[in-house]
Amino acid sequence: MRPRLLFPIILAVVAALVAGGLIVASRTGGDAGTEAGAGGQESPSATGSPLPSATVSATPSPTSSPVTPPSELPAGVPTSDQAPTAPVNPAAVEVSITFAQWSASSGAVEVAGFAAIAPEPAGTCTVRLARGADEVVVSTEAVPAATTMSCGTVSVPGGKVARGSWTATLTYESATGTGTSPQTTIEVP
Repeated sequence: MRPRLLFPIILAVVAALVAGGLIVASRTGGDAGTEAGAGGQESPSATGSPLPSATVSATPSPTSSPVTPPSELPAGVPTSDQAPTAPVNPAAVEVSITFAQWSASSGAVEVAGFAAIAPEPAGTCTVRLARGADEVVVSTEAVPAATTMSCGTVSVPGGKVARGSWTATLTYESATGTGTSPQTTIEVP
């Protein structure tokens, strides 16, 4: 046979094989053997060179995408090109004593009051009783009230205070505010 006659025949065979390979490659999840024939075997390539093939997976493979760092970090978290932020100084808070007295029924000094600050998750109230060189300090957690932080009633047992005049102050401290009440005098009998 002449080479001119073989070229169209070879071209037709190659085109048929490529088309058959594309049909097999485009199937998703079926049995590829039914397309190739009853025996389930594909015929070898007539040209001897491998045909392009595609693998179809029923489960998608995860794609990798570059991780982009967040554009802003929370306040107070330093980065390599950001200086650490200075801690915030607590604001001045007005603190009031609502009563300070000796309670004969409980045998203790009782001090109650509040801090004029919006309710917040945490705060500490501290009562300081002083008489000359003697000082008694008792702390308790503040409790959020409707519009303030309440110190409730802080009791100082009578065994910790001697007879006489004591000055009392109430201090409130939190991450956002701090303050101390004016002094008041308590007589312990």
